[in-house]
Amino acid sequence: MKHYEYQVCTVDLLGRVRFVNSQEQGCFPCRQEWEYLQAAGADGWELVCVAPSDVWRLLYLRRETN
Repeated sequence: MKHYEYQVCTVDLLGRVRFVNSQEQGCFPCRQEWEYLQAAGADGWELVCVAPSDVWRLLYLRRETN
């Protein structure tokens, strides 16, 4: 059976990743969404869902664990 770990990323209206798993990202300016996804993909994360809203966009990522 496969096991996964997950990340939930909160993206603001300007396309900046502001939170990952409810922890504020301390870098200012924040990383742009596409930069974050490129780096996460290189670390084995895959985007599995995007949930838009009026203020935020949530990105759900997962990667397989051992």
